[in-house]
Amino acid sequence: MDEISSSIIPTANVIKQAPILILVFKEKSNNLIVGDNLSIGACVENICLRATDLGLESLWIGDTIYVAKKIAELVNHIDMELNCAVALGYADQTPKQRPRKHLAEIIEWVE
Repeated sequence: MDEISSSIIPTANVIKQAPILILVFKEKSNNLIVGDNLSIGACVENICLRATDLGLESLWIGDTIYVAKKIAELVNHIDMELNCAVALGYADQTPKQRPRKHLAEIIEWVE
């Protein structure tokens, strides 16, 4: 199973099971406007933080990129570009936290 397939199947299961699914669309444009993507990221982060405040779990789903056109068709928004999705709900399990890399492994200080 390739990396994309191994990512899509769990993502599809989350999407099917999520009590609340927020699809985040933006206008299609030939101009890549970095500010739009930054604004979307800030908005989604705030949704996730507020969900936590309310006792909900959230999952920011970027793997929608592989099926964005199909999702847009299903919700009748073919004139828009699907950026990502956010699943919200109450957790039915408590998985162990994934291991995190140490800062020294991901940051390079340049003087």
